[in-house]
Amino acid sequence: ISQPPFLLALAGRYLKLDMEWNVRGLGRVDLGRSEWLLLAEYANTRYGDAAARRYERHMAPAGPFKHTYNPYVCPFAGRAKILHFNGELKP
Repeated sequence: ISQPPFLLALAGRYLKLDMEWNVRGLGRVDLGRSEWLLLAEYANTRYGDAAARRYERHMAPAGPFKHTYNPYVCPFAGRAKILHFNGELKP
């Protein structure tokens, strides 16, 4: 299907799905710095500072400039409706 005619046919009659409907990146090796900071902030606000430190203890900076972290962690995978495995570790 070509996208422009498809979008015209929809004419705005659609709903935006929550993130749980497409949890993606589950085959990735590492987490980018901005993603890591969001995850740490989420853990800190949801579970307190001790939880954020526990995450940090199990993650290690990777790559030559230490801007990525291993392993990839997806906090939404447990309640996902669709899991999207893309990346180097795709099963």
